[in-house]
Amino acid sequence: MTISSTNNRSGPYPGNAVTTVFDYDFFIADERHLLVIKRRANGDEEILTLSADYSVSGVGNPEGGSINTATSGAPSGLETITLLLNVPFTQETELENQGPFSAKTIETALDVAAQRDLQLSERLDRAIVVSPTSTPTEIAELINGVLRLASIIEAVTELAGVAQSIPPTANVASQIATIAPLAAQVAAVAAIAAQTVAVAAVASDVETVAANIQDVTNFADVYLGASAVNPVLRADGSALRDGDLYFNSADRGMRVYGGAGWVPTDGTVTAAKISDLQADRDAIAAKLVLPDFVRGLVPNPNAGVPLTNLDISAGDARFGGKYISFGTVLTKRLNAAWSAGTGGGFLDTGAVAASKTYHVYVLRKLSDISVGDFIASLSNSSAGVTVPAGWEILPNGRIGSLLTNVSSQIVGFKQYGSRVKLNANIQELASSAAFDFPTYNPVGLPKGISTDARLFLQAQANANSAVNLRCDTDEAVGTTGDANLYINVAANATRLQIGAKARSTVAGLMWVRFDIVVGTGDCIVSTHGWDDYTVPRVPA
Repeated sequence: MTISSTNNRSGPYPGNAVTTVFDYDFFIADERHLLVIKRRANGDEEILTLSADYSVSGVGNPEGGSINTATSGAPSGLETITLLLNVPFTQETELENQGPFSAKTIETALDVAAQRDLQLSERLDRAIVVSPTSTPTEIAELINGVLRLASIIEAVTELAGVAQSIPPTANVASQIATIAPLAAQVAAVAAIAAQTVAVAAVASDVETVAANIQDVTNFADVYLGASAVNPVLRADGSALRDGDLYFNSADRGMRVYGGAGWVPTDGTVTAAKISDLQADRDAIAAKLVLPDFVRGLVPNPNAGVPLTNLDISAGDARFGGKYISFGTVLTKRLNAAWSAGTGGGFLDTGAVAASKTYHVYVLRKLSDISVGDFIASLSNSSAGVTVPAGWEILPNGRIGSLLTNVSSQIVGFKQYGSRVKLNANIQELASSAAFDFPTYNPVGLPKGISTDARLFLQAQANANSAVNLRCDTDEAVGTTGDANLYINVAANATRLQIGAKARSTVAGLMWVRFDIVVGTGDCIVSTHGWDDYTVPRVPA
């Protein structure tokens, strides 16, 4: 065949992370006569490997063919594929002397030779060549210049980075020459920089004084400063005038000049007046330092929607010196984010959770401190409550607590003042074996606060047995606790039940222990409410 096309490369083809087939439009006699180059985003080039990275079709076709990179994957959008003719520089065709003549063999060899010439031509097109009239001396000088440039390439790169700044710098040279003579003045200004900043901070005051300079001057004439004796002349040596003022440092009072001479003003401070003011201050302080209190503001489940809504009765409270009053019942919804007013949401953050303790706090509106509201939070401290914008929480202003069940609903209760009575007893423990829980966390008591727990203690001692059931704040020494039930029987089994109280710790924990002293027996511990003694309630 003839080689009528000078095409010797195809591409570069941009990748798109999808396409894997790329065409070449020149003849190759062998699939190995193709060079496939992938250029990466950073400029690095990779020569792909036949079969491992791509396959070739169209070998022997004068119009060319294509490659497929399916084995190595589609090039990304930041990569390119270039296809080059790559004929080996070897001659593998052997013609025997006096042998048979094969036009096809000779033509194939000539085709490969022509392709080799095309390949060399493509490389020369990418090469830097000198003028054909260049002398050997000029060529040697050019090579030496390139070598010298290579040795300082880092400095050249840095210079290129600031090249765009060189013309502007040249343009300000004349200004620099003008500024140089002013260096001394600049240094002087720098020395008083602190004073300049101080003046700038009171610039508005300086402007006010400037606008009222006449009044300032007049006052400077009238006020004569402090003195232990009555002045006889003004500061400028002129005669005194009616209305002149000075501060008498002996009796600690202002004096004014009039027709009768210098006389004390009403603001004269004497030892007697200081004593009176001190007594008044102490009396006022005694009246202002009042203890925190809550009157009314009793929370209870709403009669119509008791599982989600809470009614808080009318009343008033004072916490941290901040007072608020509520004239009517306020209803809040535990299953909604906080919003102001009766019927609004209750939660400070998140959604209502199951088997949790929610504490109720008092809010006050910042723009009108006569308006109050309530908010519920998992935090046992007012400092941990997420307070709505435009409102403030009364410091330590907790007025009550409530529990949720496994369905995230309010556990039924009735509150009378500080007394909280659960609608149904909650069984805490039941066992026929001895146990000792130094830090038991009761299901039916608030978490994170101390309360006086109201308990039902049941125990049974079987025949010829003795048992002892105890509850207290912390583990008690000996056989007794604040809540204690001891049974010792000789013949028939005996079961007893008592109501008892025991205080929980500040974390809401308590000690519970059951001992089987002799024989066998069992016990049941239940909670049926608590006294919220930390809320400073007073009679309504």
